[in-house]
Amino acid sequence: MCEAVAPLDVLDLPDGRTRQARQEMGQRLKALRMALGMTQLRLASAMGVSCPTVSAWESGRNPIDIVTLAQAARQFGFTTDYVALGDLSGIEPGLAGRLLDCASVLPSRGRRGRPRLEAAD
Repeated sequence: MCEAVAPLDVLDLPDGRTRQARQEMGQRLKALRMALGMTQLRLASAMGVSCPTVSAWESGRNPIDIVTLAQAARQFGFTTDYVALGDLSGIEPGLAGRLLDCASVLPSRGRRGRPRLEAAD
């Protein structure tokens, strides 16, 4: 009998940081999708999941499971370390540059996952 695959945050982080970690991973997934020039629908189709599933990953509502993340990393040429930790060291330089460009346009998130407004200079 097969067991269900556990999501990445199966072990809760201390001090309520699990939600924040999921949101940060979701932002990195979104930056990857944008850097690859893909829509949520195209990514969902390529990964064999629904568009709402991709949306839930990107928003941090639901974590991506480790097997799906590893398969996507292999298929699209990124590392699981980037999604989980933000580590760009194992990513091809061209993709890493596009990731940095895409990540810079994503809104930072407040405590409840809502976009945080940045103060004007």
